[in-house]
Amino acid sequence: MVNFNDMFVLKTKTGLYLKVMKFPGELKLQATEVQNGKKNAPRVGVFHLNTRMAFCFHDGEKDYLLKVEGTKLTLEVYKGQTEQQLSDDYWFQKVNLGTGEHHGLQTVRSNQYLCIQEYEPTVMLTEHKQYCLSVRKMEVHKALTT
Repeated sequence: MVNFNDMFVLKTKTGLYLKVMKFPGELKLQATEVQNGKKNAPRVGVFHLNTRMAFCFHDGEKDYLLKVEGTKLTLEVYKGQTEQQLSDDYWFQKVNLGTGEHHGLQTVRSNQYLCIQEYEPTVMLTEHKQYCLSVRKMEVHKALTT
């Protein structure tokens, strides 16, 4: 289970934080600016199982697991699942993208990588490593609590 007393924030090199955004009929994960940085940044729970990671995003009253459905990323309401109860659809692994210490997050279910669209800061999947969201460029910080 995710320990929501031990939350993290995900920040890109450009200073954007990953956050659940509500749109008519759907939820999306987007990179967005946040005032006061880590203090007000969206909280993320991280599951770990061996070399795999799964992400649970806190948004107000609900928590959402990041899930791969075919070629799309979806957000599913977290229902208290443990690491062992999550299928491969929820898991990501850190992979070397072929240039030194340049790593990205690849889905366990398929040969796809997390990336951020440039024209709209939505987090999505791609099969092309060059568009991959670099783990080196993404910081995982312990969330500040006050």
